[in-house]
Amino acid sequence: MILHHNKLSQSSFIFKKKLKYSDECEFIPIKIKGYTAIQTPLMFIPYGIFTIHNKNKKIIDITFYNLENDTQLNHFKQSLQKIYKVIKNKYKDLNVNPFLKETPFNESLRLKIDSNALFYNSDKQLIENIRSNCYGRFLIQLSGLWVINKEIWVQWILIQGKVNQTIQKHFQFLDLYLVPQSSSCKLEPYF
Repeated sequence: MILHHNKLSQSSFIFKKKLKYSDECEFIPIKIKGYTAIQTPLMFIPYGIFTIHNKNKKIIDITFYNLENDTQLNHFKQSLQKIYKVIKNKYKDLNVNPFLKETPFNESLRLKIDSNALFYNSDKQLIENIRSNCYGRFLIQLSGLWVINKEIWVQWILIQGKVNQTIQKHFQFLDLYLVPQSSSCKLEPYF
């Protein structure tokens, strides 16, 4: 079930059993009780999708760039800050790294892109990629916590995106010479 971002602050979290990967590395899965994903408000995408760590991980940064004009963004940001406080209070003996990072586009949230993630344009058509400098809504998951040498990093996963971009693959310009003309009105090209 999808959780709308405006109800996020009312949600409760389930911290699952730790999964040990090595002596220094553990993962703690987190679930939001009753939900599989969170739907974000309209977020700015400054860089599009990019790859890190030898092309193994695709990521995207979504930002609060339009914070001063969009009250939903402010509410969503406050909800994310509450999640951070819940994690910080639960793991007081560890250093919890903030997942909202300051950037030239206000604060941003970095998302790891799921290998099965789907992206759609404004016309609900599947698209292959997300370009930079556009806006979109996303379905994201709070996957869990990576614990490495007494440091915690919160992992967010992108599972689906709807981007405000319409891609037209056919010619759409009006050709003034082909427009029917009535006897009372003549169209002349303006050049």
